[in-house]
Amino acid sequence: MGSVTIRTVPKGAQVAINQRVLDKLAPVRRHVESGKLHRDITLTGFKPVHKVVSVDKGGKTPSTRFSSGNTAEARTRRNS
Repeated sequence: MGSVTIRTVPKGAQVAINQRVLDKLAPVRRHVESGKLHRDITLTGFKPVHKVVSVDKGGKTPSTRFSSGNTAEARTRRNS
């Protein structure tokens, strides 16, 4: 197991992990199985973000953030 954190600016984006939509809007943190992880983030007025990352057992993935403005750009940073 590992963990993933997804934050968006502005808050409130819909998040799907491995094609399963989460019941909570961003910001969100979930424990996930280790291995390849597909993250999809959508928010009205922004381009969708799709990112594939690897989750190590006991590890954390970089968090994904929307930038503000009309087009979304994913920025990643390490969880602390």
